[in-house]
Amino acid sequence: MNVESVKDFLDRRLGGAARSWGSLIRIAFVAGLSFLLLSDVFPDEHRTFEDSAFNRVAGIASDDSTRITSGRRSDIHGFQPRPDDDTFRIAWIGGSSIQSISDEYYTFIPAEVARTIPAVDGKDVSTDIYFLSGIRALDSYNALLAAVDDEPDMIVVTMNPVWLFNNTATRGWSELDAHAVELLRSDPASLGLFAPYLAPSDVVLSAASFASAPVRDRIRITSDISDGFADLSLLDRSTPNEPQEPDELDNIRAMRIPVSFWRSYRVEQDPEQSLGQRQAELLLESDFESNTINRAVIDAMGRVTADSGIPTYVYVAPVNHESLDDPLVDEAVATIEAELSTHLDAWDAPNQLLVPENLARRIEPFAFADLIHIQEPDAVSDYLAGELCEFLGSTGNECR
Repeated sequence: MNVESVKDFLDRRLGGAARSWGSLIRIAFVAGLSFLLLSDVFPDEHRTFEDSAFNRVAGIASDDSTRITSGRRSDIHGFQPRPDDDTFRIAWIGGSSIQSISDEYYTFIPAEVARTIPAVDGKDVSTDIYFLSGIRALDSYNALLAAVDDEPDMIVVTMNPVWLFNNTATRGWSELDAHAVELLRSDPASLGLFAPYLAPSDVVLSAASFASAPVRDRIRITSDISDGFADLSLLDRSTPNEPQEPDELDNIRAMRIPVSFWRSYRVEQDPEQSLGQRQAELLLESDFESNTINRAVIDAMGRVTADSGIPTYVYVAPVNHESLDDPLVDEAVATIEAELSTHLDAWDAPNQLLVPENLARRIEPFAFADLIHIQEPDAVSDYLAGELCEFLGSTGNECR
């Protein structure tokens, strides 16, 4: 019996690879067995809070009641909220607009708010931050489904006006697609939103990660393996090569997400243009004419939170007060506010409050690093603490 005869036998009895139901069953059986063997070979190593560098920044490291629950890019594990405990648990969803970065102090707005609200209903407050840098519409929805699935006592969503109605990219974290497949079981109505983005590999990864912990935790495991073999090279690394200035192709290779390439090469960049000016252009590129997925996501988030019964507060991140002095920026922000107001019908349940007005219009001017990124957290955190407590009062909860 040779290889050809074995192949012919398998083709006759089970069908060629992926050419019959029998072969598909065989592939599924072998894959399933492989995943079970992986589970025995590798220990179950869940991601820890300490794995995230964001949990080591000053504003969070000094108070363990607030944690970043998300992982790094390429991590399909999704979010990892703290275990249920006897605290009033807040799930806060947002991107870089909830950071406050300065030379003196690096923190997150949710962490500063938590210091101002020490207790609700007699319980200490704990905050899980579903943070995704460069968060887009579908990313926010993905994080919201994960937060609702964890059943916190309150949800806060920060909407970034730069991306709210901008279709440059409606999803930034493709790593969460496999996690989205898992979440669809609790909200099948979301399939219509996720379907254009999901690939067969996402379904396979989701099923495999459910059956095998090493698949779910593959980023951590492969990192450990790479570290273990790092010193087994035959190369002499005692004298590293002189670093070279990367050329344009190297810079392109370093781009982790498609939108980075798209934004860099779609139009000619003005070397005189500041980051704030480029962000203002993104703000002005908001699409108010089309019925885009961004709008569907806003309504879907309203439906999900209404059905959950969880008190949910949504606000629009502030833009630089100085930028609002520009009539074009002010008009763009006003149009975003007006457009967001048209979605209020999806947010009229007793447990919901969607505030369409940009937060910058409600508080006194403070320092920004650019159009959207905050340098001074106090004004925003103090205002939001008061707003959240007032809202919780309307839902029958009491802040201390």
